[in-house]
Amino acid sequence: MKINLLMSQLLNARYQILQLLSANAVCESYLAAKVTDSNSLYYVVKKLVCRSQNEQGLNHARILLGSEVETLQQLAQRQEQIQELFTYWEENHDFYVVQEYIPGNPLSLEIGKGKILQEEAVISIVSEILKILAFVHHHGVIHQNLKPTNIIQSHPDGKLVLVDFGSIRKAIHNIGRSEYMPIEQLHGKTQFNSDIYALGIIAIAALTGKSAQDISGRNSPKHLLTGEIIWQHHNQKVSSKLARIINKMVRLDYRHRYQSASEVLKDIQSRQDKHFFWDFSFKKKSVSSYSQESLVFFY
Repeated sequence: MKINLLMSQLLNARYQILQLLSANAVCESYLAAKVTDSNSLYYVVKKLVCRSQNEQGLNHARILLGSEVETLQQLAQRQEQIQELFTYWEENHDFYVVQEYIPGNPLSLEIGKGKILQEEAVISIVSEILKILAFVHHHGVIHQNLKPTNIIQSHPDGKLVLVDFGSIRKAIHNIGRSEYMPIEQLHGKTQFNSDIYALGIIAIAALTGKSAQDISGRNSPKHLLTGEIIWQHHNQKVSSKLARIINKMVRLDYRHRYQSASEVLKDIQSRQDKHFFWDFSFKKKSVSSYSQESLVFFY
């Protein structure tokens, strides 16, 4: 699609496309503005292709999507570190979801890029995300798509915000695969502690500088008998207690993992002697300055 044609489009007669953020076979993401707004707010509009194109499958997707959007709307109203969802609609058997635009940097700019973060920085990140997950899980919701691109450190307060919940894509049967997903999720049997596994992989990536593919992919180091992930040789400075916590987060069998985010948080807090706070030390930027650097990583 030509850029000038794209920019001239109106979505649902209400949202003016400003920029194409990302695109693949099943999802396109746009930065957009509401034509009736006078407050210069930005939105992220996702165009999602439903894998089921027969009428029965579409009807099922409509019901599930409506339920998931309503649930996430309610959660976001009660927890500021969850991305808001404003509305959705269907057009030509494709679904469009309007989400809050979170100005900030995704963790993917820092994690899995060869850079090794300090242990206390990783503890701070993991602890903050666990608190959000504890709230989300308490209300019966599983993120299902937790990875560094879907965790934004927002401007200007530096808080971490969870975006792009996998339950939206799952509702219309188009959620993909990720090296952050545990085996039970890949088999369609997602558990609450599937999110804990994903967060454990994020922690390992932060501590080692390795990508998720290098950590948990098919050719990554595994214990010959148990199949458990082997990673500590990449950073032997990690404390034994933190390593034990992370290893329990990423157990292959979900029954042997931590069963709740609160349980992990309790163990992590017990090893802390003081409160730690981590910041990217970023500078606030205009929307246009993100276009080449980080917007494409967001959504």
